[in-house]
Amino acid sequence: MRGLAYVFINFEQAARCGHVGWGVSLGDGQNFHFGSTDHLYKHSYLNLPALLRYMQVSPGGDLDWWAHVGTESEMLATMRTGHHIRYHAYKVVEVNQPNPERAIAAAELLRHAGWHVMQNNCVHHVHSVLSGYGNTAGLPNPNTPVTNVIPRRWFGAIERPPIML
Repeated sequence: MRGLAYVFINFEQAARCGHVGWGVSLGDGQNFHFGSTDHLYKHSYLNLPALLRYMQVSPGGDLDWWAHVGTESEMLATMRTGHHIRYHAYKVVEVNQPNPERAIAAAELLRHAGWHVMQNNCVHHVHSVLSGYGNTAGLPNPNTPVTNVIPRRWFGAIERPPIML
């Protein structure tokens, strides 16, 4: 059985560094589990104390985590129109021997996993879900090179063509 892993990107979030979310095909052949830890910034970028607090969320803190199950067209519509934020494009990686249950478990763990701008951001979260799903040979390491922690750079390093939403 082959599976499909999706990486979605909003190019404008996080001061144009970008933001990524995930989607994985389920074993029924028509539904997908998809979502993100949007970790929305709700203050002015001139508010230095708020910006510093934004850079790290302790485990159990609010990450604006969300996930849904739906068909591919429902997933694409949700990501295009925005649950919390609107995504602009996506890439698809084929996965041999996918494990949707492990991907969902990895996504659920993220709900309370905390967040850190350099060590545990949306790139790490998406990589974790997709690693749980199966072989991530098509995905770059989120830590090497260090610029891969920037969502736009990491998304660009995925050797698949982007598809605009």
